[in-house]
Amino acid sequence: MGWRNAAVFATVAVVIVAGLTAFALYGLGRTGGSPTTSTGGCDLPRTMGITKSQLQSVRFGAVTEYLLPQPSRWSNAAAVSPDGSVWFGEQAVPGVGHLFLNGTLDEYPWPSAAEAPAGSCGYRTGIWGIESWGGMVWGADTDENAIVGVNPANGRATVINVTRTAPEPYTLALDPDGSLWFTALSKAVVGRLAPNMTVTTYPVNLTGGEVPLQIDFVNSSYAYVVALNPLKPYGHLYSFDPATPKARIDTVQLGGTFRILDPSSVSAAGSAVWVTQHGASNLAEYDTRSGNWTVFPTSTENFTTTTLPYFVDAAGDSVWFNEHFANRIAILNTSAMALTEYSEANPPVENGSLIQNDLTIAPGDGGVWFTSVTGNYIGFVNGSAPPPFSLTVSGTDSASVSPGATVIFGVTVKGAWTGPLQVQVSDSEDYNSVPNLIHVTPGAQQIPAGSGPVQLQVAATPEAGMAAGRYALGVSVSDGLVIQTVYYFLDVS
Repeated sequence: MGWRNAAVFATVAVVIVAGLTAFALYGLGRTGGSPTTSTGGCDLPRTMGITKSQLQSVRFGAVTEYLLPQPSRWSNAAAVSPDGSVWFGEQAVPGVGHLFLNGTLDEYPWPSAAEAPAGSCGYRTGIWGIESWGGMVWGADTDENAIVGVNPANGRATVINVTRTAPEPYTLALDPDGSLWFTALSKAVVGRLAPNMTVTTYPVNLTGGEVPLQIDFVNSSYAYVVALNPLKPYGHLYSFDPATPKARIDTVQLGGTFRILDPSSVSAAGSAVWVTQHGASNLAEYDTRSGNWTVFPTSTENFTTTTLPYFVDAAGDSVWFNEHFANRIAILNTSAMALTEYSEANPPVENGSLIQNDLTIAPGDGGVWFTSVTGNYIGFVNGSAPPPFSLTVSGTDSASVSPGATVIFGVTVKGAWTGPLQVQVSDSEDYNSVPNLIHVTPGAQQIPAGSGPVQLQVAATPEAGMAAGRYALGVSVSDGLVIQTVYYFLDVS
């Protein structure tokens, strides 16, 4: 079967193949989340149709979480409909859920449910991609080697088996020409499902040993794809023309010699192409005009060396992504050069065993939806709800400095906060975003409860002998549930 994004259930532990060192095994933590109303079993009805329920929700700050029925649905993969409702996969039922904004949940059986033991619970199949297409809801099922479509009108399913041509289908992407594309984890191929249900698979010309993970269409004749070698921790960003495939798809490698650490997702907005570095604590941006890369560090966590950004979605000046190990949803505002990170738990988790395994995201109206495998909820972050405080860099946001010299810059904290704010720093010199050869020293470790503006001075000193280049420094303040970060760019010569 090759390497695969699969999961197994063992008491309260989850293990998913995806991560550092070519998607190595990670222990994803125990089941979390708030208790929900039990349905008394794990299986949806065997007959075609819809199971309906009304969900409760919890809200803290900008985050709303809809509590799914018990036992856990193991929700993964999400897509938003034009009416704002969200579709998602249920890997433990197995099934497909449709959540409406009034909290109503419709659930449809997944075809593999007919083969699973009645009453069994836990992980049952791997649904990683979901899209509404052609009047049906389609999912990529890595375990069943199938692209599956469910008709919302009657629950009937169409199953397209790709075991021989594109085993372990992973992510889905809508082509503006009306077709549906998918990637596969076990081969260097991509597939195209035409409106007439014809499936064509194409070998992809990539750097030796790499497999494509996700496609993002700019238009019907230009697309990006990010790929990873399962035997190495690095991969590359490519472009290709989806309108003229012949026997194979020829790609153009982008970004020069820049090595992307465990790339897992790609999304373009204007001239910026964003790639998550799944084995790191940062997000990478490729500028198509200059050909340069910029690495934006996340804030750091004391219980993990990597926050594990997973999926990214960019539109305009908003770049959403999830941080799997940090248990956070983040939005980078490229106009303000500021990052806001929202805890997915209240109170925030304090160790890795409590993370809720929120693996996938989907952009919604004014925010982003996210799924939780072990927290057993579907969450939404309202990006229109301003946090209680914000940061800005005072004056210019960059400086040139020689190794051994010191640069001092200011950060202004605005708003009002009821408890003390913790101050921390990060930078882009290493995969874990923890400053090492650049000594970043804020003027205070904590800001007392109160209101702004509060001025904070920060000193940055690159060590003698440090490699020349541009480094992004992050200065963050946190009330626990929300973290705000602004960036200062240091050009070391």
